[in-house]
Amino acid sequence: MFLLMLSVIIPLVHFVSVPLSPFAGGFIAGTKGEATRDQALGIGLLMGLFSVGLIFGIGMLLSFFLNIGLILVVIISVVAAIYVTGMACLGAIFGGNKARQQAAETALSL
Repeated sequence: MFLLMLSVIIPLVHFVSVPLSPFAGGFIAGTKGEATRDQALGIGLLMGLFSVGLIFGIGMLLSFFLNIGLILVVIISVVAAIYVTGMACLGAIFGGNKARQQAAETALSL
C-alpha cells in the first residue's frame, strides 16, 4: 500500500514541475553564462526552437495513431514553442542578473 501511495506522488510532482521546467532551464543557462538580456533572448529562442521540433514530432506520431488533425498539431506546437521561449527568456534574464549581482558583490567584498 505504501508503494502505491508513493507512486502517486511522482505524477503529481511532474504535473507541477513540467510547466516550470523552461524557466528553470533558462535560469540555469543564464546563471552559468551571466547572460545579458540579448543573450537571454537567444537562450529562449534556442530552447523554443528545439522544443517545437520535439513537440511537432511527437504530435505527428500521435496523429498517425489517434487520428489527430495536422492543424491541431501545428497549433499546439506553436503555442508550446511560444510558452517555452517566453519562460526560458524570463529564466535566463533572472539567472543572468543574479549571476552578475553575485559577481559584483564578490568583487566589492575583496
